[in-house]
Amino acid sequence: MFDRRFAEQIRQDNGVDTWSADIEQEFLTALTSGTAEEFLHKLHTAPNFQRDTEDDWDAAETKVYLAAELRKCFTSEVATYTRLKEYQGKIIPRFLASVVLDVPSSNVALTTQQQELYKQQGILLQYLPGFSLSTITDNAPQSSWQAIVDQAIQIVHVLGDHGILNADVRPDNFIVVPKDDTYQVFMIDFGQCRVRREDESDKDWGRAKWRQDEEGAVGYVMKSRLKRVGFELKFEPSWRYLAWAPGEDD
Repeated sequence: MFDRRFAEQIRQDNGVDTWSADIEQEFLTALTSGTAEEFLHKLHTAPNFQRDTEDDWDAAETKVYLAAELRKCFTSEVATYTRLKEYQGKIIPRFLASVVLDVPSSNVALTTQQQELYKQQGILLQYLPGFSLSTITDNAPQSSWQAIVDQAIQIVHVLGDHGILNADVRPDNFIVVPKDDTYQVFMIDFGQCRVRREDESDKDWGRAKWRQDEEGAVGYVMKSRLKRVGFELKFEPSWRYLAWAPGEDD
């Protein structure tokens, strides 16, 4: 669920207080008063609005921002699963359904737009009975580590081949599922993904991918972690976006 009342990680990342009934009431008041819509309009249209004003946001504005971010995460998840439909059940979980949690709004009448921001959205996914890539040393024999990490890196390449940039690639977001005498790797958590824009040039797209270095977020990180336990992981970057790396004139 993309539920603003919880969302522990995004709360920590943005310094948002733990949910309470009082906080929920502040959020509801911001919706019904029109403050939320005005704030979101500025957030989406005013250049550098967040950077220039974030330190001065009040509690209600912070909660509205959190709700809007969670909606973006939900939209990104659904868009990514849709684009990678042929890979569901193979390298990403099967997408079963999107859902909406019907949360009463204390009998307050909300407009359609306000209801969109108030409702809690979620997705139902295939359950993967495995462990995260970050815990590979505790859950898989050393003889399998290279092949498991190689699978994860290949998944990163599949996303790139389908015009997807994932800003949240990390070992915790891969699930390793034991399968007979081998292991099958799945990527999860696509809330920070974006699809290449139709008008995005090869240069702009390639540079964005180069800067994100998604394969390095797996290969270099796992190489460093496994080295601590005496294992030398073989990882060579593909350099597939090297042509768009910033030069001396950039």
